[in-house]
Amino acid sequence: MSENDLNGSKTQISVPLEKWVEEIADRSGRVAAQEVIAIHKATCEAAQMVPVVKETAKRVENLRLRYVALVAFMVGSGLLGGGISFVLGRIVGG
Repeated sequence: MSENDLNGSKTQISVPLEKWVEEIADRSGRVAAQEVIAIHKATCEAAQMVPVVKETAKRVENLRLRYVALVAFMVGSGLLGGGISFVLGRIVGG
């Protein structure tokens, strides 16, 4: 081997450097990411609370819909009562 072989001046890469770096990062990064995610899922309290948060969000949405329905019924009742009172007032007083 000559000195040129060791310093990389004669190295031939058949893949563009950016693509080669992406492939290396993708292979090693995927394995590392999977390990980190597995450890995180096992130890993170917040990640373990996700089902509880989803259930709470469903309950809050249900309460919100009930509240909207209650307000709509109250508004409807007020309008209906006011309309009937207006009609009766016109008939009796008018």
